[in-house]
Amino acid sequence: MGTDKGYEAWEEIPGATGYRLLHATEWEYVCRAGTQTEWSVGNDETLLVKFCQMPSSKSSIVGSKLPNAWGFHDMHGNVYEWCFDKTNSSVGSPRVLRGGSWGGTVASCRSANRGTSAPSDRSGGMGFRLALSPSIESSKKEAEPSGGGTEGATAEQRPELP
Repeated sequence: MGTDKGYEAWEEIPGATGYRLLHATEWEYVCRAGTQTEWSVGNDETLLVKFCQMPSSKSSIVGSKLPNAWGFHDMHGNVYEWCFDKTNSSVGSPRVLRGGSWGGTVASCRSANRGTSAPSDRSGGMGFRLALSPSIESSKKEAEPSGGGTEGATAEQRPELP
């Protein structure tokens, strides 16, 4: 994908319909990377310095700290990340923030920590992470049973039946 298309580059990815904010549960799943500990790097907060931009006086360049086990950078510290979820259904309702910030505490960077902020709030300690959205058609196709998974396979690809 070339940079000349800018934010429309997603159109070149088959089945993609655009980008969206992560739901808070998706964010936590990605942050934890299969762990059940306080941080994706374990329960020892002294390890965070390699993975987390905090405490500090400003955010760091994205990706300058080590990634979690699944390869995602900046899941702890750096900036709070806006999530799609609201705290209630009213217009202008605060949205959920995850991840902690460079100016926060070690506890605010825990994988399970949640904050909130009004959509109109702006801060150098807040940012966002985007997810690529699949099309409804490709999601339905993936969810349909395939009947053994050999449809569309060539004769060489199909297993021999007894």
